[in-house]
Amino acid sequence: MATPNSPAPEAGTDYGQALAAYQKQEFRKARLMLEELITAGDLSASGLYGFMIVMGEGQDPSPPSKTGNDWKTQYALARPWIEKGLARHDPWAESAKGMVLTQALGEARNTPKGLEYLRMAAMKGNVFAMHALGMININGDHMTANPAEARKWFAMAAQQNSPADIYNLGLMDWNGAAISKPDKQNAMAQWKRAAQLGEERAIRALARGDPYR
Repeated sequence: MATPNSPAPEAGTDYGQALAAYQKQEFRKARLMLEELITAGDLSASGLYGFMIVMGEGQDPSPPSKTGNDWKTQYALARPWIEKGLARHDPWAESAKGMVLTQALGEARNTPKGLEYLRMAAMKGNVFAMHALGMININGDHMTANPAEARKWFAMAAQQNSPADIYNLGLMDWNGAAISKPDKQNAMAQWKRAAQLGEERAIRALARGDPYR
């Protein structure tokens, strides 16, 4: 399955190694490792593999922007693996199904059902699902915006050192979202922490003293 210029999976690859590569954003390497595991009959890889397919991660070459038909094609490839993952109650499969339903990525949009899948994944510790729930709630994505709910999920992800969600908490503090009044001092403290983890938006906000400059 690998292309000539693709990084080769390590001998004796296990799911933990593939997940670690994914978390380091070594997406092509992770996808190849997952493919090797699935070829060997290891279904522990199915949820994350389906998630990566439906999200277009780790493809070589990288996919262009998609139309509705492209998402349907992508989902058709991902669906068997997502379903195998769902049968195992895999949080990556639940995250994938949640995104498919909330963002209409190959299936008709069903925001309540999609949120249910994302919550299941988040409660199992899946940081992506926590982030997605935060973003959907703060933006009011095909639902009424709920800043308090968004803050809850961003805070959970921040506890797991997710730089983007630490930044988002800071932005909510800056704007006074879901708190009694803006707290710019705490926002700066959040951004300092996010910056230490490499979040570029936090680095810029600290340097300029304002996230909107």
